[in-house]
Amino acid sequence: MRVHPAFFHKEAIIVKNRFLAMLLAMLTIVSLAACGQKSDAAIEEINSFISENLSADITSDEHYECVVSAGSEKNIYNVSLTLNLSSEGMSDEDLLDTTAFESSYLIDDAFANAPYAIDYTLNYLKDGKAFATVTRAHNSKEFVRDYNGTQDVFQFQL
Repeated sequence: MRVHPAFFHKEAIIVKNRFLAMLLAMLTIVSLAACGQKSDAAIEEINSFISENLSADITSDEHYECVVSAGSEKNIYNVSLTLNLSSEGMSDEDLLDTTAFESSYLIDDAFANAPYAIDYTLNYLKDGKAFATVTRAHNSKEFVRDYNGTQDVFQFQL
């Protein structure tokens, strides 16, 4: 029995296509792994940067927390800090002023030379209980503060 030469040609094309598909899949896996490593290294670098630029008073507080994650856009990261304010007889209005000053100081001064673009969320606690949240996007000068269900926008210049 004689096999037509076109049969072998079709088989060779199928084998070649399978090989190329497997090669492409392996390259994709290697590429994704490299991206994950790059993101992990950046997150570690940001964590180090944050802890180096915060005072020991802040980082030693039992309520202090820093969470860094990759943002929805490439090379933009999210930093969420939880900071405890001791009320020490201060009114809520005084504490709100403190959140404005502290947010501006941290983002515009202490973290001014961050190694990556960062969207910040600062969660303020008052004596260990949720008090206010201040956010600022990497490409904005405005702070957005949430307090008792109300929201205000402010710019604070040191």
